[in-house]
Amino acid sequence: MAQEASYQPRVVPLSGAIVAVVIAAMAGFVVGKVFSGPPKRRAAASAPAQPRKVAGDVEGKAASQGNPPAKGPASAKAVLVQFCDFGCGFCGKVAPTIKELEKNYGDRLRVVFRQFPLNPDRTKLAAEASVEAHVQGRFWQYHDKLFANSQALGRADLERYAQEIGLDMARFRTALDNRTHSSVVEADMALGRSAGVSGTPTFVLNGYQFSGALPVDQFSKMIDDALAGRPVSRPAQRGAAGADGAPQAPRKTGLERADLERYAAQAGLDAAAFKTALAGGAYKRALDADIALSRQAGVTGTPTFLIGGQTVSGAKSFEQFAGMIDRALRGEPTGDPEARDVSPDLVRRLATEGNPAAVGPEGAALTIVQFCDFECPFCRRVFPTVKQIRERYGDRVRMVFRQFPLDFHPKARPAHEGALAAHAQGKFWEYYSAVYDALTALAGAAAPPEGGGCG
Repeated sequence: MAQEASYQPRVVPLSGAIVAVVIAAMAGFVVGKVFSGPPKRRAAASAPAQPRKVAGDVEGKAASQGNPPAKGPASAKAVLVQFCDFGCGFCGKVAPTIKELEKNYGDRLRVVFRQFPLNPDRTKLAAEASVEAHVQGRFWQYHDKLFANSQALGRADLERYAQEIGLDMARFRTALDNRTHSSVVEADMALGRSAGVSGTPTFVLNGYQFSGALPVDQFSKMIDDALAGRPVSRPAQRGAAGADGAPQAPRKTGLERADLERYAAQAGLDAAAFKTALAGGAYKRALDADIALSRQAGVTGTPTFLIGGQTVSGAKSFEQFAGMIDRALRGEPTGDPEARDVSPDLVRRLATEGNPAAVGPEGAALTIVQFCDFECPFCRRVFPTVKQIRERYGDRVRMVFRQFPLDFHPKARPAHEGALAAHAQGKFWEYYSAVYDALTALAGAAAPPEGGGCG
């Protein structure tokens, strides 16, 4: 086995404003669309990530341990457990879908809610507040308030929502002051991790775990499986079909092992060293470090951008990026109404910790740090925009890249380990360009896949 490689931290001097752009990459934390193909052609089958079976004891605990908030009878044949973060936009987006399922299936479906705050410093208190609402018998009203206001989860906000739904405010404040329900949230998180949860929203349906803000028809197909006693599986996504209407082969990802080796060759890497690094998992630890650091900044889906100490989300246009960068150069906020603040120390770490791949002078006025998932279609879409930023701003901007493969993108992690292997050989940007050039050509006019999540 190859020994695990690691990066030695080094401090890169920064001058002027630091702009960390987190281009973090499902199928939120990312909302996909379905490419239906030309009219009158049948949909071609492609293979989405399939639900996986969790251990039997985990299934039972997820459904009932600790008296979690739930809707529907305990006798329901289908039990859908959701692990959510009130700060995750994709959890908020899937909430109306869950309500539609409750209406459609009635007493045949039981929905259970579990806490899984991805960024505890920002959203754990909101989770604890919702537990207190549950204790007072008004969890679902508070749940709706939090998702309707997921960008405003400060202490004063939580108290205002509690008052609006008529909670006993003395009890509510005492619970938050004493962190009364911290252990409940931590128990939910531990239960989630035992079920393989690493991003949100994640679901366990009759013992089968899957992720993402999926459309109602996909949920319905899986619930129908559960009600019929069948193994739960996701339906094939719709795509292009041949001229005769016959389904084509499954969609190519462009991220198979042979693809990665081709990109390495195009980038001029030592092929033997590259293959050895991937086969031996040499960069797993470095990749995990990038993921952990991005989560400290509150990154939960893709793409997310951290600009001038504020996070903003979405594959924005070049004009929107330019406006935010220009404002940051002037020392002003981004102007995005949903921007979130990140501490200066963490901004510095994002720009320098662990010797990440970078292009542009260390003394640039702005440092742009992008966190990407190679399998994310929206990160691919923003690739030309990143090139435009480099072209317009030149030496005024330093571009730094960090890896952020999402849990529900199975092909992404090996691609990012390959990126770290390329960086070790001094060829990261060549590999980066080879990957995105190929993925862009492969995608053509196809729309992103369905679903989304925070991770």
